[in-house]
Amino acid sequence: MKSGVSGRAGLWAVAPAVLWTLCFFVLPFIGMLLISLAVKQVPGWSLGNYTQFFTNPSYWRALTNSIEVTAMVTMISVVLAYPFAWILAFVVPERWQRLALLLAVLPFWTSYVVRSYSWLLVLAEKGVVNSLELHRRGHDVSWFGPESAFAHFKSLESVAFSKSDRFVVVPFNTGTSAHRLHWAQTEAMAWYRALPSLDAFDLVISDNLVEILNVRPDAIISGHFLWSHAFANLPPEFVANEASLLRRHQPPILAGRPFISPQLRSYPQLVEIGLCGSDGQHAVQRSNGSALLVSAGRGGGISGPLENFLNVLAARKPETFDVVYVEPHVLRAIDAPPWLKPADYSVAMYSTLGAAICRPGIGTVTDCLQHDVRIFALSEPDNLEVTHNGNVLEALGLGESCVSFADAYEQAVRYASDEAARERNRLAITKHVSFSGQRDAADYCEKRLSGA
Repeated sequence: MKSGVSGRAGLWAVAPAVLWTLCFFVLPFIGMLLISLAVKQVPGWSLGNYTQFFTNPSYWRALTNSIEVTAMVTMISVVLAYPFAWILAFVVPERWQRLALLLAVLPFWTSYVVRSYSWLLVLAEKGVVNSLELHRRGHDVSWFGPESAFAHFKSLESVAFSKSDRFVVVPFNTGTSAHRLHWAQTEAMAWYRALPSLDAFDLVISDNLVEILNVRPDAIISGHFLWSHAFANLPPEFVANEASLLRRHQPPILAGRPFISPQLRSYPQLVEIGLCGSDGQHAVQRSNGSALLVSAGRGGGISGPLENFLNVLAARKPETFDVVYVEPHVLRAIDAPPWLKPADYSVAMYSTLGAAICRPGIGTVTDCLQHDVRIFALSEPDNLEVTHNGNVLEALGLGESCVSFADAYEQAVRYASDEAARERNRLAITKHVSFSGQRDAADYCEKRLSGA
């Protein structure tokens, strides 16, 4: 009888801990599992997120980096823990043992975030250790931006900055967008305040965000357009601030021809360079170009029409193209046949393309032109940059401006079966486009560093 009572008492004793674990550990994991299998915007379940994880190199790199750090920390902890425990038990006088143990566990009473930022003071890019390393090695190159974005530009390390001792990727995101400028203008304009000190750098280059001049008046701006040139109806305060910074500091602006915005053409400190291709060369198309890319971009306003178009296209396999590559986040929202595949925007993918239907952002345009891919451009509301790029493509015979995905697809099908048109496209690219942007930019930066 006493055994049964004591057993129930034991269960009641552990019940709070079990309930806490279920509510705040097990259930959140189940929730994450369900979310990972859910399909956005439509009911149902899918393994699409897992497929993207195992096929996207950026996710693999993040996973392996986490495993490496975890394994390293575990091994160091094991190596240090046993000697520390032995010293605490047999070397430290007994009257000091409790104090020593308290000091050892005290850091674990503080927030994980606080501990992380404490280590940043020592080990961060501009911390004590690396500041000394800067003086010892000379010029380091640090790339501030989302690590996933750097994967696309990794070749810059070996081409433009081959003379540097190190190339460091510092995770950073300005969070700037046209939407944020409208609804959170003050925060969007103050992104530079989240930067660490840039005083130790001899040269600072910012990608078309002139607010960097608030902290580095000698910075170089890079980009074929400025925000006030690209988007209509931006807040007047933002436009005025951009103009004021440019007028006050007169920074050099590196801009890739032939897509330089009309407003920058008259800027006195404009430095024209080629487009920044993946290897600085025009990769002549060696395949038959039997694939098609259909892309709307992540932040654009044409993802809805793209989804509608793909639902129609999925019902019947095109005769002209063997594979149609599609924006991954849009592809997950439809019932896709096997010949509709997620675009990974790799060199291997571009080398199979014959045509691309896309909003002509400068990155996609550069990759397409470098691989002799004909561009069928779609503009989006209020984005003056992509409208300008589409007009340039059409004026130079490098692409077509289209009114809808259906219109673009019809033109792409006709183009893919016309060898003469494909040859004209290759000749137009050779005539009008240079992919020397990396070398041009590096040469200019070296001149600035040398004081020439």
